[in-house]
Amino acid sequence: MSTSEPARPAPSRLVPRLLLAGLALGLPVALLAWLWQAPPASYLLRLAGCLYWVPVGVVTLALPALAWRWHRRSDRLAVLLVRYGPGALLAVALAALVVQLVPPQFRVQFDETCLLGVSQGMHTQRLAVMATAALPYDGTLVPVEQMVDKRPPLFALVVSVMHDLLGYDRRHPLWLNTGLLAGALFLAFAVVRRRLGAAAAVSAPLLLLAVPLVTVVATSGGFELFAVVLFGGLLAAAIDVHLRPEPVRWCTFLAIGVLYAWSRYEALPMFALVAALLWWGHRGLPGFDRRCWFAAALVPLALAPLLPLAVHARDSNFYPEAAGRSLVALQHGLLHLPPFLRAWFDPTAAHALPGLSAWLGAGAALPWLWQRRTIGYAALLVLVPVLALSLLVLFWFYGDVREPTALRLFLPAACLSALSPLLLVARFGARAGGSLLLFALGLLAYRGGALVDGEAFPRLQVEQITDALDGLVQRHGHDGALWVGSPAQYLVTQRQAALSVLSFQHRYADVQALQRQRDVRTVYLVVTSIDRAMAPAFGDAAMVLRARPCTLVEQVDGRHPITLYRLSP
Repeated sequence: MSTSEPARPAPSRLVPRLLLAGLALGLPVALLAWLWQAPPASYLLRLAGCLYWVPVGVVTLALPALAWRWHRRSDRLAVLLVRYGPGALLAVALAALVVQLVPPQFRVQFDETCLLGVSQGMHTQRLAVMATAALPYDGTLVPVEQMVDKRPPLFALVVSVMHDLLGYDRRHPLWLNTGLLAGALFLAFAVVRRRLGAAAAVSAPLLLLAVPLVTVVATSGGFELFAVVLFGGLLAAAIDVHLRPEPVRWCTFLAIGVLYAWSRYEALPMFALVAALLWWGHRGLPGFDRRCWFAAALVPLALAPLLPLAVHARDSNFYPEAAGRSLVALQHGLLHLPPFLRAWFDPTAAHALPGLSAWLGAGAALPWLWQRRTIGYAALLVLVPVLALSLLVLFWFYGDVREPTALRLFLPAACLSALSPLLLVARFGARAGGSLLLFALGLLAYRGGALVDGEAFPRLQVEQITDALDGLVQRHGHDGALWVGSPAQYLVTQRQAALSVLSFQHRYADVQALQRQRDVRTVYLVVTSIDRAMAPAFGDAAMVLRARPCTLVEQVDGRHPITLYRLSP
C-alpha cells in the first residue's frame, strides 16, 4: 500500500525563499538584539548610530526604485515639459512670493531647533544626537552633553546632507522647507492637470496657499511639510499601483512608504494602513514578482530601529505638557472635536485653518453623496488614511486647535480640505474650472492679507524669545563667550558655547579650568520669561544670581523680556 507524501518546494525555489526569510526576519532580529543587549552606557550610542546609518541605507535603496519608475514612465520628457513646465514655473514663483511676504523663521523651539540640533550631530559625528551643552576647547566647540531625540530623523538627515555639501548653516531647514513648498505646489498642479485640466491645475496651488496653515508651516523649520509631501507621494504611489499593479509600481510604493515611515511618529501605522487597503482592494498582491518580494523582505530591516525609538520616545520627560495625562485617549478626542469643527469651518480670515475652502468642498461633496454616487477606490485610498490620521491627532493629548503650536499636526487634513473645492470641476466639468480659478484668486487675497498682517497666526512666545536671543548673540557673541541659561540647546545650534544652569553648576570646575586656559573669557547668564517653567529640567537662573556676583549687560524689553548678565570670574 503506497502512501503519498506532502509536496515539497523544488530546491530551486527553496533557497530563494530561505534567503528572503532571512532578510525579512533574521536581520531585523539580529539588529534589535545587538541594540537591546548593549550595556546601558553604550545603548543610546548604538541607537544613535542606527538612527543615522539605517536611514542613509533606506535613502540609498529608495533612489534606484524611484529612478526605475521614472524610466518606465509612459510619456516622453518633451511631452512632460510642455504639459507640466508651466506648473513648475508657477510653483517656484509662488514659493518665492511666499518667502518675500512671510519671511521664514523658527517658530517652535523645542520641535524645530531640536531637529536642527540632530542635523548638527549627524553632520559632525554621524550620529543622530542633539547637543544640549557644549564647551569651547582650543578653538573647537566640544559637545559635553547629548541626547537622542524622540523624533524620526529623516528630515534631520536631509538637512545634515545640506550641511555636508554647503557647510553648516542653521538656516538650512528653512531653505529645505522653501524647496518643499515649491515641490508640493507643483505636485498639486501636476496631479490635477492630468485629471481635471489646466484651469483647475492652476487653481490647486492657489487653493493650498489660501489656507494660512500651509504657509506658516512652509516658512518654519519643522518637519511637518516634509512628512506631508512624502504622505502625498505615498498616496499617489498607492493610486498608481491600484490603477496598474506591476512590479515597478509596487517597488516605488514600498520605497516611498519606508521613507515616509522615517519622517514622523505616526507615519509607520499610516504606511501599514495604506498597504492593507491596497491588499484588501485587490484581494491579494497582483503583479508582485520576485523583485517585489526582495524589496518587501528588506522593509522590516529598514524599519526595525523605529521600534526602539518608539520605546525611547515614551519617556515622560519628552512630554512635559501632558502633566501625567495619557498621551492618547478617547476623552482627548471628545474634548478636542467641538473646537476643531468650529475652527475648521470658521469663515473669517483671521485664523489658520481652511474655513471657506472647507465649506465649498463640503458643498460639492454632500450632493454627490446625497445622490448615492459611489466613491471610487482611488478616492478611498486618500480619504481613509487622511481621516485616520486626523482622528489620531484629535485623540492625542496635544491635538487641541486652540493651542497654536498644535495646528501643524492637522496639516494633511488641511491640505486635502484646501483642495476639496476641485470636486466642483470633477462634477461640472471644465466649464467650472474658470470660475474656480477666480474663486481661488479671491480667497488667496482674502486669507493672505490677514496672514501677512499677522492676524491669521499669532507670533508665538518662543519665536519672540529666540529672535531676542539672536540679537544678543549678534551683539555680544565672540570667541571665548560661554552662555548659561535654559535656551542652551538653541544657542548650541548657533555654534555658541552654552550650558544650562544645572550643567553650569555641575561643571563649574571645568569652566574655571577653561577660564584659566583662556578658552572661556566671558560667562553670560541669560534670564528669560520661560525659566520658571523650565527650571525642573534646566535649573533656575535666579540661583546663580544669588550665588555669584554679576554685572547687568543688557535688558531686552517686550512681552517676553530677556536680561543678560556677565558673571564675575
